[in-house]
Amino acid sequence: MMDIELDLKTVLVLSNFTSDRITRSFYILLNYCHFYFLDELWFS
Repeated sequence: MMDIELDLKTVLVLSNFTSDRITRSFYILLNYCHFYFLDELWFS
């Protein structure tokens, strides 16, 4: 649990140093890939 918590804090700190547009694009891309791979696994 400590590792996950630390990672989340790191992500939050890093996202504070990036512009909102870059952060949004990153999360959109991450979510797209996440759902894409889930679909590939689920329907394969």
